[in-house]
Amino acid sequence: MERAKKQSEIFLDINSNAKSVSPDILLNISMLKDPFSDIAVARRVVERLNKNGVFANKFELSILEESKIKIASIIKFALRYLVDIS
Repeated sequence: MERAKKQSEIFLDINSNAKSVSPDILLNISMLKDPFSDIAVARRVVERLNKNGVFANKFELSILEESKIKIASIIKFALRYLVDIS
């Protein structure tokens, strides 16, 4: 019983003070983990769209860029389902 109490205290301490991880960072880690995953391919599509054409310089590819279209939600909820490596 004492061990469970200590573990729960540690868990609460860690999770109540932890800062949430940026979705962009999670996307980048996913790309490194599996470069041919749907998320990685979708991210590369957005990067290519951002280079020229109608979407040139419209997407926020880094947390250092401001006032552009954020890509984490676009990739996570839409674009990843449109790309497939078979």
